[in-house]
Amino acid sequence: MRASHMTSIGWRIVVGAFIAASAAFVWALLSFTWSERHSSDWYYSPLVAGYAVLVASWFVLPIGGILGAFMPMVIRGCSRRRAFIRGFFLGICAGLFAAILMMVLIEWPDISGQAAIVDRVAWWQSVRGQFLGCLATMTPICAVWVGVWALLWSRRVWSNHQSPEPSPAAFVFREPRVGGGFFLR
Repeated sequence: MRASHMTSIGWRIVVGAFIAASAAFVWALLSFTWSERHSSDWYYSPLVAGYAVLVASWFVLPIGGILGAFMPMVIRGCSRRRAFIRGFFLGICAGLFAAILMMVLIEWPDISGQAAIVDRVAWWQSVRGQFLGCLATMTPICAVWVGVWALLWSRRVWSNHQSPEPSPAAFVFREPRVGGGFFLR
């Protein structure tokens, strides 16, 4: 039996990491393009978005790798609609997790004690506002991105699907080969 790319765990992890990095790039690109600070410098947005993905790669790539490793198991046996819905909900979870880790990245100097917090109430309000902003923008992109990814993989998994055990009908005589003789499959 020939192994396909969709059954190789290493290949799925790499593809998952790439898809997560591309989703993070789209989110960063949209965030920097639509932000008020960078509206006049919109042509720098792809560079800034690429740098943001590079900085956030410590959590973006593992999230994508985990999704890539487990996505075929989650969508196995599902219709295309159900595969999209399952991917959509996994995307919501990934968006929530990414928003939490993004806040850890942004607030690391304050969390680690390297920066002094003068007004803790104002700091918590700022962190909560930033987190809700990240959550409100990341979650829809992640949900749709992972949902579409699950839909595409559900088509690919089932188009490459081969039964692990041969059926009894597989052991039948075939036509004679050139050179004579019959053979079993």
